Amino acid sequence: MRFAATLAVVALCAYLGYCAALFFMQTRIIFPGRRTDAAQITALRNYYKELSDFEVTTPDAVLKGYVLSRPESGNARALLYFGGNAEEAGGIFLWAPQALPDWTIVSVNYRGYGENDGEPSMEALLRDAPEVYDALKAKLGPGARIAVMGRSIGTAPALRVAAVRDPAGLILVTPFDNLATVAADHYPFAPVSLLMRHTYDALPDAARVTAPTLILVAAADSLTRPDRAEALAEAWKGPKEYRVLPGGHNSVSDGELYWEVIKDFLGRVH
Repeated sequence: MRFAATLAVVALCAYLGYCAALFFMQTRIIFPGRRTDAAQITALRNYYKELSDFEVTTPDAVLKGYVLSRPESGNARALLYFGGNAEEAGGIFLWAPQALPDWTIVSVNYRGYGENDGEPSMEALLRDAPEVYDALKAKLGPGARIAVMGRSIGTAPALRVAAVRDPAGLILVTPFDNLATVAADHYPFAPVSLLMRHTYDALPDAARVTAPTLILVAAADSLTRPDRAEALAEAWKGPKEYRVLPGGHNSVSDGELYWEVIKDFLGRVH
């Protein structure tokens, strides 16, 4: 009996330690961050002469990113991109300019990413996203048509922009309906609802969106499962296009259809 009681105490302590680790480490788990790769940015600037810095000043932070202007389009069309939790803002310029030659492309790092100070949080992402959109609108002028795109964790700020502003279109890649539900999928033995400090229920925002929306789901996504995107799509208020593409959470963009589908959608909403 004494051995069983000791074993139970050890197991309980181990479980409580596991829960404590999830509570205190969740910022690093959800927002691992990525600093600027100076060599990569230098190479991009050498290749794309129109690539320049873009800064957004919020009430308590300065957020730095990049804008690749397309003068031939008169800046009439722009794509504002919110990246995944392990992306630095410069990464999108490795692929998007070739796929979308007629679009000005903009991406701004989250707090704690790139060269930005501060600590990332879901609250900060959602608060900063409309500020970034407004700053881009002011830069490009009232006639610009801005579409918003988010990937993975970036679907939250992209969706928030579409819920409170009026973008030309919205693209969500591997989105989710509720961050706590996604966490529970990965930590089924933890009381996730009690431990989560970074929360986001996407359904209220989804119900407010009227912009044309493209939802891209990875068929083999094991990080944000396809049923999470299905639940989000069911709450949609405005017009939506729901596409399932081959690949996993991180590899869906490697497929031949990925940029083709995005380019086709943007061609219809600009």
